[in-house]
Amino acid sequence: MSVAYLASGAIELPNVQTQRTARQVIGDEGRTAGGKLRRDVVATKRVWTLVCPYLTNAEYDAIVGHLEATFGVTTFWLDEFGGTAAANSIAAVVDVEEDERVQFARDGTWHSDGHSLVLTVQEQ
Repeated sequence: MSVAYLASGAIELPNVQTQRTARQVIGDEGRTAGGKLRRDVVATKRVWTLVCPYLTNAEYDAIVGHLEATFGVTTFWLDEFGGTAAANSIAAVVDVEEDERVQFARDGTWHSDGHSLVLTVQEQ
């Protein structure tokens, strides 16, 4: 489905099966004494949830190793951004929400040590 990379294109997020996008409003909201809704908005930031099933152990190690080494603070690129991952990545914080060990076959090879990941990517 999606093509995604971390670390300015150095680490591919292969096999992205599902991509959900949400938006966070950065600001303050409240009602005045007269009951009118007031909102001061500074920015809107995107949050992606990516489901990456059937990763080989090597793919998994590259992704999780990078996130552990950087505490999840990295760069992120999706094909819908346009350009290249090296030139058009954005600053992001990436967290592993789910990590499941799975077995699967790919290209005629059985992977008994595979993983499925669900990642949450928050635009900085």
